Amino acid sequence: MPVRLMETCHHNTPLNHHQAQACHGELLEKLSLKKKIFLHIGHGKTGTSSIQSVLAKAQADLEAANILYPFDASFEDARKGFISSGNIPPHGITNWFEYCMMQVIQKQPNYKAYIFSNENLFWYMDQFFSEVENYREHFDFEIILSVRNPFDMLRSTYQQVVKRNGVTMGFDEYLVEQDFLEFHAAQAVTILERLEASQIKVNLLNYTAIGRNIGSRVLAALNINDLADCHIAENAIVNRSLDAAELQLLLLINFAFGVETGAKVSDDLVNRLPHLSPAKLNYSEDFVELIKNKMQPIVDQLNTRLPESEQLSLHPTLCAAAHAACHDDVNQLHFLASDQAAIAYDVLMNCFQEVLGSSSFNPEETMPVASLILFLFLGNASHSRIPINRQTYDVIIDECQAATCLSGLCESFDHNQLLGYFNYFSAGESVFLPQHLLVSQQLNALSHAGLSPKEILDLFAVVHRVKIRVAVD
Repeated sequence: MPVRLMETCHHNTPLNHHQAQACHGELLEKLSLKKKIFLHIGHGKTGTSSIQSVLAKAQADLEAANILYPFDASFEDARKGFISSGNIPPHGITNWFEYCMMQVIQKQPNYKAYIFSNENLFWYMDQFFSEVENYREHFDFEIILSVRNPFDMLRSTYQQVVKRNGVTMGFDEYLVEQDFLEFHAAQAVTILERLEASQIKVNLLNYTAIGRNIGSRVLAALNINDLADCHIAENAIVNRSLDAAELQLLLLINFAFGVETGAKVSDDLVNRLPHLSPAKLNYSEDFVELIKNKMQPIVDQLNTRLPESEQLSLHPTLCAAAHAACHDDVNQLHFLASDQAAIAYDVLMNCFQEVLGSSSFNPEETMPVASLILFLFLGNASHSRIPINRQTYDVIIDECQAATCLSGLCESFDHNQLLGYFNYFSAGESVFLPQHLLVSQQLNALSHAGLSPKEILDLFAVVHRVKIRVAVD
C-alpha cells in the first residue's frame, strides 16, 4: 500500500485494539481530503521552458498558497530565463513516477497540492499509467498537456534537433526523413485516449493560440488566478529558435565539430540573445499537401478536445505583410552580427581547448588547418562579408587539400599547436574580442603556436583564396 498507515500515527508504544481502530479512523478521515498532483508533461516546443521559468519564479508564492513546486538545481537557470527542463528527470530513471515524484511527496507531505514538470514526460507516460491506479485512492491527478499547429511544430522541432541533436541536414531533408508526419500530435492523441479511458483529468492547451501567455495559463489551471495575474508580466521568450545566420553556423558546427560542441554554442546564443527572430523556413506546395494528408485525421481528433477559440490549424503560417508565403531564409546568405560571432567564438575556444587537449583526439590530416581558418573567419565575422556556413567550410577544406604549399604545414600543425593558438588568446587577464581580431594579432598567435614565417605566409595565401571564392560584395 503506497501510504504506510502506522507511520502516520505518532504513538511511541504499541496500540491496543481500540487505539488502533481510532488511529485508523483518524487516518482515513485525513486521507479522504485528497491531495492534488499537477503533472505538466509538455510536449516540447510549446513554451515548456517559459512555463518552468514562471513556475520557478513563482515558487515562493506557490508555497504560500500551500502548493509545492519541488526544488531542482535547474531553477537558477529557469529564473534567469535560460533553457531548463523542469523538476523531474524521466529518462535514465527506472521508475520516475515512484522515485522522482511519490517519494518527494512522502518527504514533504504537508502541502495540499504538488506540481511536477518536464516536457520529456510526454514520451515516458507508460510508467505513469502502470503506477497511477495504486495511488488514486489518496491523490487526484491532473495532467497539463500542450499541443501546437503541426506546420509551426515541424519548423520548431527541426530547429531543436539542429540545436541539441547535432543534425546537419536541411529542412526539406528533415521533412522527408519524418515522412511528413508531426509525431508529437500523434503521440498526444494516444496519451489523451489513455487518460480519458482512465478518467484522469486533462487540461489541454493550444500553444499556437495562447503564445507567450502559456505560463500564466498553467498557473490559472492550478485554480489560483490571482497568482497567474501576479506573474503574467513574467512570461518571456525562453529557448527561442535560431535566426538565419545562427542556423547556418550551427549546421556547420554540427558537421565540423559534432553535436556536443553545437549544443553548447546554440545554448549560449539562445540564452544570451533571447530576442532574435527565428529563421523563416518555407514549405513547398507539394510538401504542404503531403503534410496535410498525413495530419488531418490527427488534428481533427485533437480539435474535438479543444475549445472553439483554440482550434489547431493545418495551414502554414503566413508573413504578416501582404499575406504572402514566408520568404525562405535557407537559400540566402546570412552574416553573423558581432555579438553572435563573439558568443560563438568564446564557446568554440573553450570547447577546442578541452577537445584538442585530449589524447583521444585524432583529426583528419587537414582538419587542424581547416579549423584554424574557420576560426579566423569567425573572429572577423562582424567585418568581413564571409557567410559562415557549410559552403564556406567546403571551400576551406578544398583549398587546404589543393594547396601543395600546405602539405608540410598539414603534417606539422598538429592539435597541440592549434591548442597553443587558442591558449594565446585566453592567456593572462586580457579579454579577446573577435570583432577586433587584427592581422597583427593573428600573426603573433600563429608564431606563438610554432609556425615559421613561410608557413604563416602559405596559410594566409590559402585564406585569401578562400575569401575570393566566398566573399560577397
